[in-house]
Amino acid sequence: MNFERWFWSSNAKDIGTLYLIFAFLAGLLGTAYSIIIRMELSGPGVQFIADNQLYNSIITTHAIIMIFFTFITIFFIKSFFIYLDNPIKHPLYFIKVIIIIIIII
Repeated sequence: MNFERWFWSSNAKDIGTLYLIFAFLAGLLGTAYSIIIRMELSGPGVQFIADNQLYNSIITTHAIIMIFFTFITIFFIKSFFIYLDNPIKHPLYFIKVIIIIIIII
């Protein structure tokens, strides 16, 4: 696969696919932060993170990643699929719907 075609492309399908891949990876990173937060809150007192500043930084990073890099990116992708005549027939449409369902759950 030619990576220059993806990173230097002005094709809307390629750009939309890159947005989708980026949103998926950012969602995975945000989910990892969420798991760390839930592990820390699983019991009273300090569980895994002894430094309070690190815990606050993890919560802030989780929020920024999920809001700005996952949710906004996924909703912005919709504009790239408008050019399709019938987006339901497009395979990336189903991937986008699955990712949105996973994030909502």
